[in-house]
Amino acid sequence: MDPNEGTISYFVDADNRIVKVVGPWDRFALENDGLGACVEAIVGKPLDQFIAGDVSRMFVSTMLMSARTLGREVYRPYRCDSGHLKRFMGMTIIPQD
Repeated sequence: MDPNEGTISYFVDADNRIVKVVGPWDRFALENDGLGACVEAIVGKPLDQFIAGDVSRMFVSTMLMSARTLGREVYRPYRCDSGHLKRFMGMTIIPQD
């Protein structure tokens, strides 16, 4: 099994608007009753519009700020549980020009 098979990448601009999504994003959204979160519905919109909860919003904001300030890749593991599953994930932020 390819370790990157389930990898989802999204790209945000300097204003944290989603500009591109790569990977099985739509499949994940649909499997989790997220029709409104499919790629076509999110590109061009602010990332934080799709993050629930202050703690999660602060986590992502801090990750973005850290990568941009340090000018290097930043990685953190985290949990993203659903109603019936404990999901362990990792987030890597890579600043680009």
